[in-house]
Amino acid sequence: MASFNPVKIFSGSQSTYLAEKIAHYYGKDLGGYTCRRFSDGEMSPSFEESVRGCDVFLIQSTPHRRIIYWNCY
Repeated sequence: MASFNPVKIFSGSQSTYLAEKIAHYYGKDLGGYTCRRFSDGEMSPSFEESVRGCDVFLIQSTPHRRIIYWNCY
């Protein structure tokens, strides 16, 4: 018999509506987390509950088109 890990679902800053719909489909509440952003654009999420042994999904959309401007001197 197959054994499944518990599922935890978290929402990124721009995808709350989508994450809520997915969580509702799974019969789960969204998990809580805080996010620290660094000056280089990287982020570091810190989960407010244990995710050990769980299948974790962080729902976050990506921009349609990313434009990067370089300042050349």
